[in-house]
Parts: sequence; structure tokens; C-alpha cells
Amino acid sequence: MRKLYLSVVAAALTAAPVSAQVCTGFPTVDGQKAITANVGFPDGGKTYTLAGSVDLIGPFSINGGLGLSTIDGIDDKMYHAGANVAYELKGLGFSACPVVGLSYSRFKVEEEINDGGETIVGEATTSSFDVPLGFGIGQTFAAGSSAQFGLFAVPQVVISRTSAEFSAGGASFDASDTETYFGADIGALFQTGAFFAGGSVFVSSLEDSDPVFSVNLGMLIGRR
Repeated sequence: MRKLYLSVVAAALTAAPVSAQVCTGFPTVDGQKAITANVGFPDGGKTYTLAGSVDLIGPFSINGGLGLSTIDGIDDKMYHAGANVAYELKGLGFSACPVVGLSYSRFKVEEEINDGGETIVGEATTSSFDVPLGFGIGQTFAAGSSAQFGLFAVPQVVISRTSAEFSAGGASFDASDTETYFGADIGALFQTGAFFAGGSVFVSSLEDSDPVFSVNLGMLIGRR
């Protein structure tokens, strides 16, 4: 269960890219905004995220995202939210930006348990705070008069604090754990006019973790 939970959290982090610049997956320029819809495919579930990004005039960009995740065979949903800020380094021949973010995920499930003929309700809640510290790089290539193709990669260190609470029949217990792992979001996108689409894969050093693939559709708003 913990492996699946962390895989879904990793997909959520991938679904809300860490800046509104191509170095982390958005083909924006200064003063532009972007909105995206993303679907991630962690092992044993799916993640759906809506994100909004703002590329400020100057080196900074910010974004935030809200989403939910489903786990196969479980009706309850996991909810997640995240926000990030990046600083684009100027004067280089490619897009590069250090980035820091914060995300929160929560999963609550209730289940009826038969205890010696008596039915009691068990409740489990798992939550996670994650702080990704990364450095994104990317490059765009012309693909016609109004189109471009982009590649990006965001290696990162993620500090994750996970807490779990369980209660049933008047008894309860809780536990928490903090771990640090390495990850990388690697992807490509194609943009034409105000619209773009892309795909990415998130890989991590979590034990027994599988790559998490995601696809997204987006729209640019503002100056071009």
C-alpha cells in the first residue's frame, strides 16, 4: 500500500509541472499564462490534474494545481494540491531554472469490519507533504511558422513526510515517516498557436517504483 501511495503521489507531482517555462514543460514566454489538463498512469491507478501557470515578466514563474487520484478496486479518492516557483537563468543557449515546490496529498478510506459477528467501521487516513527541489533544463526547436517542439528534463530531490492514522472499534494508532528520494521528470511537447500537448515520464529512486507516464493538453493565454 505504501508503494502504491508513493507512486500516486509521484504522479501527482509530475501532473503539476514545477514552472511555467519550457525548462519544466510549458512553452510560455514572459507575461504569458497557461492552463493544462493532465492524466497520469501510476501502477494501480490514475491521476487527474488541472494546473494554472504564470510566467512573470522577468525570471520568475509560478504555478499551482489541484487534482485527484483513483486506485484500482477502491472507491475512495486521493486529493492533492501543489504550488511551485522557478527562477529562469538568462543568457544561456537553452532554458534552465532551479525550482522549489510544496505539495500535499490526502487519502481517506472507510471499511466495514466483521469482528466476531459485530460490524465495526474502520477508518484509515494517509497524508503526505512533499518538497521537491529541482533543476529543470529544456530546449525548443522550430517546427514551422507558428509551431515548435520542445524537450525538457527536471531532476529533483524530494523530501517527503508521510503520516497515517487508523481507528476502529474505539481503538486507534498513528505513525509517520520522513524520507528523501531522487526523481526526474522527462518529457516532450508540441505547440502550435495557443495550444500545446505533450507527454512525460517520472522515474524515482523509491524502492520497487515503476515509471509513471503522463499526457497533457494545454492552452496559452496572453502575449505571443
